[in-house]
Amino acid sequence: MVPPCTRGRPSQNEVDTLPEQTYLNLLRRFGVLLLIAAVLGAASAFYLTRYITPTYESSTTLLVTQQVPVGGAPLPGVAPQLQPADLGESAAVAAVLQQLVKTQPVLERAELTGATGLTAGQIARQTDVELLGVFLRITGSWETPEGARNVATTVTDAFISTVNEGIITGPVSVAVVEAAGIPTEPVSPNRTMNAAAGGMLGLVAAAVLALIYVRMDDVVKSAEQVREATGLPTFGLLPALGKTTGPEQLHAAQVAESPFTEAVRSVRANLSVVMGARQDGAFDRRVVLVTSVRDGDGGNVSAANLAVAFGRAGFRTLLVDCNFRRPTMQDTFELVGDAGLSTTLARRTDPEAAVQSTHYQDVFVLQAGYTKPSSVDALGSAEMRELMDHYRREYDVVLMAAPPALEVPDAATLGPMSDLVLLVGWAGRTRARDLQLSIESLERSGGMPVGVVLNGAGKEPPHSHRGELSRERSSARLPVEVAAQKNTLD
Repeated sequence: MVPPCTRGRPSQNEVDTLPEQTYLNLLRRFGVLLLIAAVLGAASAFYLTRYITPTYESSTTLLVTQQVPVGGAPLPGVAPQLQPADLGESAAVAAVLQQLVKTQPVLERAELTGATGLTAGQIARQTDVELLGVFLRITGSWETPEGARNVATTVTDAFISTVNEGIITGPVSVAVVEAAGIPTEPVSPNRTMNAAAGGMLGLVAAAVLALIYVRMDDVVKSAEQVREATGLPTFGLLPALGKTTGPEQLHAAQVAESPFTEAVRSVRANLSVVMGARQDGAFDRRVVLVTSVRDGDGGNVSAANLAVAFGRAGFRTLLVDCNFRRPTMQDTFELVGDAGLSTTLARRTDPEAAVQSTHYQDVFVLQAGYTKPSSVDALGSAEMRELMDHYRREYDVVLMAAPPALEVPDAATLGPMSDLVLLVGWAGRTRARDLQLSIESLERSGGMPVGVVLNGAGKEPPHSHRGELSRERSSARLPVEVAAQKNTLD
């Protein structure tokens, strides 16, 4: 049965396609920067518009009318009486005349006037003609208002003169309905439109860069990001301890009141819920595999401190060092001898005889022991499974410290032998994709990841804790009743 905390985990397709929630988070994280980019884009476009040469336009509207005789053919020597033809004939003539406006005779006539100071080719490029039924609109454009009006007026006059010369068969009337005036505003550039376009371009560019940043920099820094990437809860955010070695790494046993100690207690409390704490104080699921995503994420340190936290809470806790490749628990707990997990699996040591007590209440450790390259193969053996079943019956809590899940297959091998898996990452360094791959690897092998611990979430302030450690070690050598009185950590 899948535990409740693993339900709702996003599928890989959902992660790869960046769901709506990711876009909302993108807006929340980069909203201010997106707004600044939009404002800067709009301001830049508005400012640069000042350096663009403006263009003004001025138009003349002409009415084209086809004239026809009144009452049939006129008498010889008598001037015919004319009247406008129907609109259809006039519109047809207007369509023909539209093509005439930008012909060479009209443009050369406009050039010869010298009113614009432009050649015929330049006049053609600065002139536009639009047909509106029986109307023609001749538009001139130039860099100044007066120049635009001169182009429109000059071309109009040249066009009317050409028409009056009888270039069109039959009487045609071309009358100015609206003369070209001096424009007050340029038609381009439009500062408002340019500013809007610049703002939109800045916004889109910033959004694309933010999206690329999120895609490339997908490291997890918070519990919320862990939940989005994996669907798993974060059981604790542990501050970085700095450069510590050996017993100094057991910070939860050395400083009673510190952010790190409280964070470890939080991990213990959250994990206890998933382990199925009963009213009699026992757990339904006792064996927990603790593994990190990659080397350097603090998996061994987290497992060691978590073991101390469970022991301080009164649970007989066994910490098994399953890291044959880089064993650390012997130095951390200052253990002696070569007997350990390796010799127990080889049946050279009794399972209980190999377990060593520690300076800390109810904390026992089965160190890795003497290892050789072939020792790793024994982790997947039937003897290992039988050994874990034995310890499950003898101890309240069994923590298996395994190598990084993404670097070697040991964690996946040990996953089916555990009841639950606790995954350890490093805030600001562990990538969301690596978390997902680790979980998939553990689940494929039969493990059950239930939560994540993030190390490096802030920095633990320096403490002078040597005295407390010494007192704790001294109390561990006293009778249980006296030691319990001196125990003030939990």
